[in-house]
Parts: sequence; structure tokens; C-alpha cells
Amino acid sequence: MKPVYRQRIIKAGNTIEVENTYPTRFGDTLTRRRHSKGTPEAMQAYNEELAIRKLTRIINTNFVPDDWFVTFHYENHNRPQGYKEAKAQLSVFLRKLRKLYEEWGIEFKYIKRTARGERGGVHHHIVLPQGEKFKKITELWKEHIKSTREARPPDCRALYDTGEYSSLAAYIVKQPMFDDDNEGYTKKWIGSRNLKKPVEEPPRDIYEIKWKEIPTARPGYYIDTDSIRAGCNPVNGRPYLFYRMVKLPPDFHCYDENNKRLYGSEAIKYFRKHNKEWIRDNFWTDDICPSGEIVPKSELEEGEKYDKF
Repeated sequence: MKPVYRQRIIKAGNTIEVENTYPTRFGDTLTRRRHSKGTPEAMQAYNEELAIRKLTRIINTNFVPDDWFVTFHYENHNRPQGYKEAKAQLSVFLRKLRKLYEEWGIEFKYIKRTARGERGGVHHHIVLPQGEKFKKITELWKEHIKSTREARPPDCRALYDTGEYSSLAAYIVKQPMFDDDNEGYTKKWIGSRNLKKPVEEPPRDIYEIKWKEIPTARPGYYIDTDSIRAGCNPVNGRPYLFYRMVKLPPDFHCYDENNKRLYGSEAIKYFRKHNKEWIRDNFWTDDICPSGEIVPKSELEEGEKYDKF
């Protein structure tokens, strides 16, 4: 049977993710690369990357620019002693917060992560829809934990306006876990039940042993160069390619090489052209391994081939 690679396309808010992989049923036609068996460190890094991608899709699908990323702090004298106590306190607070959003007439949904800092301070990270007055949320939190007047207020940051939140997802996933072995805290994050799921198109089987074409963004999108991952999967040793496209707003503007400001469709056309040229010059290479792996030029030394995750 002629080998194929499978392409998955997932739509999440203002982003579209593309992933090329080889199905297991075609594995016998591919040669496992020498030294491609994943080390525990490589597998851990790969699993963390998958966790970040999953959370990125959820945030991109459910939250928009100017929604809130909030960190709730405790004072030294009233810190929870462990994850179970912190979880119970946060659950009660979220019920109070839900009622507040109902008063505002805003759908309440969230993504939460409870973490312990380097100095032992417990805090909660929560992604929330933009409300009417953050001051009310601050007052509600201080009342909930019975804080003093000198207590540190919650930190609130607005989500940036690209609609692509992979850096936020990475920050949440990489938060320190609790040390208690018996706490049962294993999830990287928890979301409300009403979160929408990203839309995945039916997978396509492409009858080529290698992906040869330079990734091209769909009209109105550009490829996030930081999202590109190409290498061999440390679990099964098969090559893969992943990248994320981000939608450009109609009012997009940028500057050309002459420092002239461009607007609208002219700016989008100029930006997409340079985005494609960057990928061709910095990422793509004709040096493709027999199993189909693509190695970035910036990572390739003369006469050498190796994995990149």
C-alpha cells in the first residue's frame, strides 16, 4: 500500500491549526530514524507541548480580546494548607462570581489553575469573560477570604487583541504543581462545562510519502512562525509537522520597508507576502530525510540531520 500522511485541520476562534502525521497503519512502510527513540525528557516535553496546544484551542475558541486573565492572591496568614482546601475555597468563590455575572447579564465561563509559588504562596489563575466592573470582583474576593485592607488585590490583565493565546496557555500549563503526593492534583487546568469545543475538519489522507510544499496560509490569515514544529514524534518515531494560522483583522496596518504605513487589504497582502518569504527562507529546506522529516535551515549544520521539537 502506498504510504500517505494524514492532515488534521482544527478551527479555534481566530486561529486554524494544521498537523501532518503518519497513521499507524502506514508505519510499516516508513523507516524509523536512527536515534529517534524518545528519551523520557523528550517525551515529557512533547506531552507538555500537546497540553499547551489543547489549552490554546480552548482559550482561542471561548475567549476574545479584552477578556480577563486574573490572578487571585492570599495573605500570609490565611493561605490554604493544601490543594484540597484551596480547591474548596475557589469553588465557593466561583459560585458567588457566577451570581455576579448573572446580575451583569454576561454568560459565566472560566478556565482555572491553582498553583503554589516558589515561596509557598497559593494563588489561582482564572480566565474570565470581561465583566462590567472589576472593582466588584476585587471586593467579592477580599470579602470571600476575609482579607485585611492592606491585602494585595487580584491582578487583572486584558487578553491581547490577536485572538491567539498560545503564550497564555503555556504560562498556565507550566505553573508549578503541588508537592503533596496525596492531594490528587494532576490536571494542568480545569474549565467550566459550558466551554465550546474547537471545530475539527474531517482528516484528509494525502498520498505522498513526504510533505514537500511550503506551508501556505489561507486568505486573510498568516502563519505564526513561533508555532511551527517539525521533527520525529518521540513516542512512535514518525515525522510530523505542526503550525498555526492566525486571522488578520480587516483594519490591520503595518509598515513596509520604506517605513510607509499600510492599511487594510494592502497591509494584509504585504504582511502575508513577507510571512511566506520568512517561512521559505528560515524554516523550509530541500534537505528532507527519507522518512519525510523536514529540518529547519536555522537548525541544520552542514551535512547533519537531527530532530527538532
